[in-house]
Amino acid sequence: MITAPGNIRQLGFVVRDLDEAVAHWLAHTSAGPFVVMRGQRFEGWTYLGEPQDQILDIAFAQAGPMMIELIQAKGPWPNVYGDAPPTETSVLHHFGLLVGDIDAASAALDAPMVTTAQIDATAELRYFDCRERFGVRLELISDTPSVQAFFELSESLARSWDGSSAPVRTFEEVAA
Repeated sequence: MITAPGNIRQLGFVVRDLDEAVAHWLAHTSAGPFVVMRGQRFEGWTYLGEPQDQILDIAFAQAGPMMIELIQAKGPWPNVYGDAPPTETSVLHHFGLLVGDIDAASAALDAPMVTTAQIDATAELRYFDCRERFGVRLELISDTPSVQAFFELSESLARSWDGSSAPVRTFEEVAA
C-alpha cells in the first residue's frame, strides 16, 4: 500500500501556456501574487533513470496555506509532465510533500520513481508515479533551510498582497 510520507504543501499543475494559466488563476481564484521563473534547469535531472535536459517555466503562488505551482515544460517530450505538451489550460500533475529524509520517504513510498533532480547543493526533488492510488504523481522535496525559505517567501508575499497590485512578479524582483 502506498502512503504519502508527509503533509501536502503544494499542488502542481502542468500548463499549456504559463502566461495564460497565470491569468486564468488570477481571474478565477484568490491565489496570488504569482512569482514567475523562466528557463529553469535543475542539475542531475533524470527521466526514467536517464539524464534529460529539461527546461521549465514555472510560476508559484499561495492559495491559502497551499502553494500552487504552474509548470510549462519546454521539452524534450516525453518527460515526467507527460508524453506531449498538454492541450488543456492546466492539468493537475502532482502533490508536493516536504520530507526530512528523502531516501527513507522514497523507500516508504514504494512506488515507481520517474524523475530526480537537485534543487541546490542540499536539496533534491523526486517524482513518483502514484496515479493508481492518488490520481496524481507525488513529488518528494528535501525539507532543508533553502526549501523552507522558498515556501516562506511565497507565504510572505501572499500575506502582504492586497489582491490586486503587482499580481505577477519575477523571482529576481522578490528574491532581491
